[in-house]
Amino acid sequence: MPDPSAPRTVIVDARMARRRRTGTATYITGLVAALRLAAPADIRIRVVSGPPPLPRRGLVTRIGNLVLDIVWTHVALPLIALSHRAAVIHSPFNWSPVLASASPVATIHDLAWERVPETFPGFFRR
Repeated sequence: MPDPSAPRTVIVDARMARRRRTGTATYITGLVAALRLAAPADIRIRVVSGPPPLPRRGLVTRIGNLVLDIVWTHVALPLIALSHRAAVIHSPFNWSPVLASASPVATIHDLAWERVPETFPGFFRR
């Protein structure tokens, strides 16, 4: 049983902040800065960013990035959380691991795909 007085670790997945400058990247950058300033003494923040994305060159690299994202989210993040004995994995961009030893937390930024589904590709809406 874990020591209740030991610091708890929160893994923050900052992978999307390495990609194009988007609202999500800005959110992640601000979140990490705020957590580092305001986290209580009994909380450790571990920011992980995974492998860099493939250059955007068409369908093949889009599929490659999807595979990287799936492996990172569902294999690497849970293993990192396990190795750090993390209490929480925070995924600030809609996806979180299906199975992990840590509790997953996902930030949902908007539901545009629900409100205006015709503006998104069919595979994204399912």
